[in-house]
Amino acid sequence: MNSSEIKKKIRQLKKQEIEIRTEYGQLSRTIRTLIWDSYFTEKNTNKNDVKSKTAKYDIDSLCQLSAEERKSVFDAFFFSVYIQYYKENGVPISNLSDPRILSVLGLSQGVSMRDVKERFRALAHEHHPDKGGDPEVFMKLLEAYEKIKEA
Repeated sequence: MNSSEIKKKIRQLKKQEIEIRTEYGQLSRTIRTLIWDSYFTEKNTNKNDVKSKTAKYDIDSLCQLSAEERKSVFDAFFFSVYIQYYKENGVPISNLSDPRILSVLGLSQGVSMRDVKERFRALAHEHHPDKGGDPEVFMKLLEAYEKIKEA
């Protein structure tokens, strides 16, 4: 994708977030801050621009990503949008987890807490430092598991 296609795509994502969070365009709800602002900026990174410092991705960085990496960024963005929508509307989100955290355990979305627990135990046993595993890998697994439990 070139920069103009990226701009068009992220503008479309912004419109989609507004539609989702305002109940599909009904302006009865006001949005304080957009998730979009924390993910994207239409400008290229400038050290003096406060907005570009808060956004994770600018046009150039998105252009440099592969199609698969961009898709992953967009998926994470939509996940964050829906989490915020659920929070704003009082929908319980205890069964949802960040896909990036689940990927540390080699899992995908839609798994039960039981599956998470079983997978964590198997990986912890495999990577535990007392069993000859890498302590850094073990700590990453432990951190991911704790974050999922807190959700």
